[in-house]
Amino acid sequence: MINFFKNLKGIIITPGQTLGKLMDKKQWVASFILIIITIFIFTYISSPFDIAKGSELIKNSSIAEHFSEDQLENFGHISNLNRIMTSIWASFISTIVLIIASFFTYLFYGIGKAEGLYINYFSLIINASIIDMIIPRLIRTLSLLFLNTNIATHLNLSLLFPALTNTSFSFLIFSQIDLFSIWYLIAIASGVAVFSKMSLKKSFFIAILYFLFKSIIKISFSYLFIKIMGN
Repeated sequence: MINFFKNLKGIIITPGQTLGKLMDKKQWVASFILIIITIFIFTYISSPFDIAKGSELIKNSSIAEHFSEDQLENFGHISNLNRIMTSIWASFISTIVLIIASFFTYLFYGIGKAEGLYINYFSLIINASIIDMIIPRLIRTLSLLFLNTNIATHLNLSLLFPALTNTSFSFLIFSQIDLFSIWYLIAIASGVAVFSKMSLKKSFFIAILYFLFKSIIKISFSYLFIKIMGN
């Protein structure tokens, strides 16, 4: 337990050395459990806010004409059972995302001739995701609870372009770059550099390519969803 908290501190303060060590030792179980538990809890807490926001989105879209007024009104409510099921689903999807992210990280670095097996990169992604998945959700959940707004949405590059709408393609692009994505990118690159003895410059280059690949996929699906909702 002491080592776990020491590693947790190291991931935040000295990610390169800590993640490189965890990659080498293939340690990921404790961080994975922490991620799944926190995602479950945070999703359960924030789901009423998300349902209310989603309800407003549906009411203002062309899809609304396919529902009755009572159905539209009920979209804004969620039972405890549904909150639990939503939290379980979020945890499951997060697990799938971690597995896929580990595979593509392993693939990109493998092409770059980095050392290591899939399990090494799985350990890297699981531990680094404390930065990318837990901290933003913590800020989001606390700000929703106490301020009734999501502060995390104001920590990305789109903040510099207030004229952009949330459904614009430009907004989707700029929203991919935030404090946590940069922090996560630095952690991944420095961790691999320590583990595989790769130059930090080359590791950063590969990490940026992976980030661009991941961002293109996220932007594409988000834009497609917006178009579907708009039509």
